[in-house]
Amino acid sequence: MSQYPIDNPYISSDYGRRNGEMHNGVDFVNKQNGAVDGKPVYSVTDGKVVRFASTPDGNRVGVRVRIQAPNGYQYNYFHLQDGSNSHLQYNMTINKGDFIGNVGNTGGSRGGHLHFEIWAPNGTKVNPYDVYPALYNIPHR
Repeated sequence: MSQYPIDNPYISSDYGRRNGEMHNGVDFVNKQNGAVDGKPVYSVTDGKVVRFASTPDGNRVGVRVRIQAPNGYQYNYFHLQDGSNSHLQYNMTINKGDFIGNVGNTGGSRGGHLHFEIWAPNGTKVNPYDVYPALYNIPHR
């Protein structure tokens, strides 16, 4: 069971200000060669599926999954491959390490990667390092 959302993760773009705008999550690619398109994505928490879209719907985050953990925090996985999360259902129980989709290039993405955000129980976007400290162990650009 992976403790990370993808195997061999590398953070290509970190949380914080980027090009004058706030980047509210972290972007993952593969640390060996950067290529991640089609690679499996795993949940980093136990919880329930509270939102997902299996096909592009015009939203800039593209194909996506949101899992709400028992503590109320919501883990968001964006830009997934079209249809790769179609096995999920609303309110479905997810365990840490479960397959939830494949990395893609949907929505406003400019290349294959996984964009990962964490939201507080009230929906406020938070620094993911504060909730998921395993991020500190992942190599960064």
